[in-house]
Amino acid sequence: MLALPGLQEQRVVVVDVLQRDCGSSNPNQQGYDRVFLVEPNELSGGLALMWKQKVSVDVKFADKNVVDCAITYGGYKFCVSFVYGEPSQIGKEKVWERLMRLGTGRKESWCMVGDFNEILNN
Repeated sequence: MLALPGLQEQRVVVVDVLQRDCGSSNPNQQGYDRVFLVEPNELSGGLALMWKQKVSVDVKFADKNVVDCAITYGGYKFCVSFVYGEPSQIGKEKVWERLMRLGTGRKESWCMVGDFNEILNN
């Protein structure tokens, strides 16, 4: 397991833009210096990725379900795919296909985090 000292203080966070329970959509008021947005389509979707200045984030790909990034922090380089899975059955295959394509040939350390909207055991 890759342990990055101090990373918990330099969080990279993906949130659903439409769930603004934290009170403010301004990343500076939430303690973040940078923001990347995937705009909502009418009343559905929308993602925001927020991070602090000490973390270098290079967004490689983004759509309504996945924000794929190369991250550099404290001399470490790794990839993270932030996922908001398709809530309905229609489109689930497309999200998983996208994730498989992103991982093909990737040599860097890579993790996926988020809400995959999948039931593993019933």
